Amino acid sequence: MMLLPFLEQTNVYQGFNQNLPCWDAVNQPLAQTVLPGFLCPSATGTMGPATIRDRSGTAIGLFSRSTYVANVGHEEPWSYTVTDHANILNGPFYRNSRIETRDVTDGLSNTVFLGEHIPLVSDKTWVGVPVGASVFANNPARFAPLVIEPDEAATLVLVHSGPSAEEGFIIHPPNDPQVHVCQMYSQHPGGAHFLLGDGWVRFVSENISMIVWAAVSSRNGVFRPCGLVGDHSTRFTARTIIIFFEKHLSFLCNRLSDEISCDILLRLNLILSS
Repeated sequence: MMLLPFLEQTNVYQGFNQNLPCWDAVNQPLAQTVLPGFLCPSATGTMGPATIRDRSGTAIGLFSRSTYVANVGHEEPWSYTVTDHANILNGPFYRNSRIETRDVTDGLSNTVFLGEHIPLVSDKTWVGVPVGASVFANNPARFAPLVIEPDEAATLVLVHSGPSAEEGFIIHPPNDPQVHVCQMYSQHPGGAHFLLGDGWVRFVSENISMIVWAAVSSRNGVFRPCGLVGDHSTRFTARTIIIFFEKHLSFLCNRLSDEISCDILLRLNLILSS
C-alpha cells in the first residue's frame, strides 16, 4: 500500500483510513480497487476481488488481486513464532524488514526482489495481510497432493524459494511441479518474469539450475550465483550441499543435463559424503 503514491495512485492511498486495519469495513471499497499494474496480462482468474478467508474458510473481506509477490529468501518465516526474522531470512523482503542496499551483498543485479504468482495456484493481493487469514489453493485437484493444506497469512504477499528446513530443504524454481501457495508460479510458457534489485525485469527459465535459483533468491546467503550475471564464484557449506544432493540428485540429473553431467553430480555427492 505504501507504494501507491509512487504508482500514480495517491487518491487510493489517501482514501484508506490507516488508523484502521486494511480489512476493516470502512476500507473495503478501496481495498477492492483494481490496479492493472499489479496484474499480469497473461494470468487467468484475475477478474473480481479475492475473498480472504480464515483457517476455517470464513470470509474476512474482499481484496483486490495481485499477481506479483515479494521474495523472503530461502526459509519460510511464517513457520516461526519469533517476531524478529532478521537472523532467519536471507531475502530482501519480510515483515518489519529494514534491508538497505548495502545489505544486498550478493549484488542488486544478482538478487530477485519480486516475482509472479497466479490465481491458478492461489490468491494474492497488494492490499495487506489480515490477522488470522489463511491462503488456500484454488485448484487443489490439479496439483494434489502437493497443494492441499492452507498456508499462513503472510503468503498473501510473500513467497520463498527454498531450501527451507521446514520443507526438507526442497527448492522451488519458477513453475515447479512441486507447487505450493508460497512459491513463484506463472502461466508463461517456459518460465516467469522477475524484478531484480537493480530495477531490471528478466524472464527466468523454469529449467534454471536449482542451485542458481537458490542463489539469486538470497541477498547474502550460502548459495551464490555462478555464471548467471557475471559472478563466477561459489560459496557453499559441505553440509548444505550434501542435504541438497540427497533431496534432489535424481531430479537434478534431468534438469541440469545441459549444464552439469550426471557423472559429475554423482562424483561430487560421493566426495562430499565421504
